[in-house]
Amino acid sequence: MNSFLKPATILLNRLNYPRKLAIVGIVLAIPLCALSFFTISEVNTRIATLEKELVGVRSIRPMKRLTKAVQEHRGAEQLTLSGASLAQKRLPDLESAIDDLTQEMNEFDQSVGALLGTSEEWNKLKSQMGELTARSGQTPEESFKRHTDVVRGLIDFLAQLGDASGLLLDSEQNTYYLVHAIISEIPEFVESAGQTRALASALAQSNELSAAEQIQLIKLLGSLQNADAYLVKSLNKALATTPGLKQAILSRLLAARSAMDFFVLAVENKLLLQGKVSGEGDAMFREGTLAVNAAYKLCESTIPALDNVLSQRLERLKFMRILAFSAVTGALLAAIYLFWGFTAALLEHLAILRNGAKQVAFHGNLETRVNITSSDEMAALAACFNDMTGAMQKMVADIKETHRQIDYLANYDALTGIPNRNLFSDRMKHLISRSAREQRKFFLLFIDLDDFKAVNDTLGHESGDLLLMGVADRLKKCIREQDTVARFGGDEFTVLIESSETEGAEKTAQRIVEALSIKFDLAGDREAIIGSSIGIAAYPADGADVITLLKNADAAMYRAKREGKHCYRFFAEMAG
Repeated sequence: MNSFLKPATILLNRLNYPRKLAIVGIVLAIPLCALSFFTISEVNTRIATLEKELVGVRSIRPMKRLTKAVQEHRGAEQLTLSGASLAQKRLPDLESAIDDLTQEMNEFDQSVGALLGTSEEWNKLKSQMGELTARSGQTPEESFKRHTDVVRGLIDFLAQLGDASGLLLDSEQNTYYLVHAIISEIPEFVESAGQTRALASALAQSNELSAAEQIQLIKLLGSLQNADAYLVKSLNKALATTPGLKQAILSRLLAARSAMDFFVLAVENKLLLQGKVSGEGDAMFREGTLAVNAAYKLCESTIPALDNVLSQRLERLKFMRILAFSAVTGALLAAIYLFWGFTAALLEHLAILRNGAKQVAFHGNLETRVNITSSDEMAALAACFNDMTGAMQKMVADIKETHRQIDYLANYDALTGIPNRNLFSDRMKHLISRSAREQRKFFLLFIDLDDFKAVNDTLGHESGDLLLMGVADRLKKCIREQDTVARFGGDEFTVLIESSETEGAEKTAQRIVEALSIKFDLAGDREAIIGSSIGIAAYPADGADVITLLKNADAAMYRAKREGKHCYRFFAEMAG
C-alpha cells in the first residue's frame, strides 16, 4: 500500500500548497459531482427561463400592433358617431387589420399558449373584440367604453404575458426597468394618449363642449401627463443601468414626448381655451395619431434592445453549461488517486506537528524541533513551529517587560515622567499611615500654574506640553530626594514634603514660586513667563486623610490666587 501511494506522495511533496490545492480542487470533483449536477440543472433552469422570457418579448410586438389598431378604431368610430364622413371610410380597413392581427395572435397562442398558460384569457379577450364592429344603436359614450374595455383587456393581457413568461420577474438590473417600461409605462402612456385622441376628436367635431366634457378632457390630459412622468422616470433608470440603449431609445423618447406636447397643446388651444369648435375632428384625430404613432415607435425601438440583452445572456448561459459539463467530466478519473496521495502526505505531516506540539504542551520541552522534508508550506509551518519554541522564552521576558510598562503607565504621567495622581495618592496614604504611627507631621503643597491657559491659547498645545515638562524638571530640582512631586492633572502639581518643620515647607514653596517665575525657553525661539499659586496643608492639623488634605490645600491655593498669585498660603492661615 505504501509503495502504491509513494508516487503520489513524492509528487505532492514537490509542490507548494497553491499547486497542491489546485490538484485537490480537481479531486474534489468526485464529492462535488452532485453539486455540479445541480449547478448544471440550475443553469438549464435559467436557460429555460430566458427562453420563456424571449417568447414573452416576441409576443409584445403583435400585441402592440393589435392594441394600436383597436385604439385607432375607437377614435375613428367616435368621429363617425359624431358625424365625420372621412373617419367612417377608415373603419373597414381598421377592422380588417384587427382581424389579421387577431389571427396572428391566434397562431402565437397555438404555439406557446400552453407553455405560458394564457390561452383561456386570450379566448375571452378574442370574443370581447368580436363585439367591436356592432355599431347600430350605440351612443359615442357606449362605443368609447366598449373600446376602452377591450384596450384595457389587451394591456392587462400583455402584462399577463410578461408575468407568465417571467419578464416581469426578471431581477437583472439591465432589463428590469426596460421590461417595466415596455409592458407597463409605455402602454399606459399610449392608452392615455389614445383616449385623449378619441374624446378630443369627437368633441372637436361637435359644436360646443359641455362643462362635463371639459372636465373629462382635463382629467384625460392629467392622466396623460402622469403617464408621461412615469415613463420618463422608468426609461431614465433603464438608460442609467444599460448605457448601450441610449443611442437607440433617447431620440425616440424625445420625438414621442415632442409629438405628445404638440397634441396636448392643440387640445388645450382648440378645445379648452376656445370652448367651441366645429368640424375639426379629422384634423384633431390626425394630430393625436401622430403622437400615438411616435409613442409606438418608441416602443418598437425598445423591443429589439430587450431581445438583444436577453439573447446575449442566454448564449452566455449555454456556454457556461457546456464548460461546466466538460470540466466535471474531465476531472473524474485522476481525482481519486491524487486525493489519496494528498491525504496521506497531509496526515503524515500533521502527525509530526501534533507529536511536537504534545512535547511542548504536556512536557514543557521547549527544545522540541520537528523535521518535515517537503518543498511546500508544511515545511514552512514546521520551521515556524521550531521558531515558536525558541521564541517562547523571549515571549516570557517580553510579558514581564509589558507588565512593567503597564505598571509605569498606571502610576506615572506620560508627558512629564513624574508620578501621576494615582501613585501620588498611594504614596500619600502610606505617608499618612507612617506619620500616624510615628506621630509626625508632613506638608502637602498644591500648585497651580498661573497664566498657563494663555500660553496654550497663544502658542499652541505643543508649546504648552513643553512648558509642563519644563515645570516638572524645575519642581524636581526644588525638592529633596525623599519628597514626592506629581502631576495631579492639567496644570496642577502636588508635592509631599516629609518634614515636621513649617519653615522647611515655606522654604520649599518659596523656591518653587521663584523657580517657576523664571522665563521658560520653548521650541522655535518661543518663550513663556508664568507663575504659580501654592496652597499648603499640614498633616494632621489640616486633615487626617487624603481627600481632606487635598481639599484644604486646594482651598489655600485659591486664596493665594485671590491675593495676587505668584505666592503661597497655608490653610491654617485661613482657619485662623
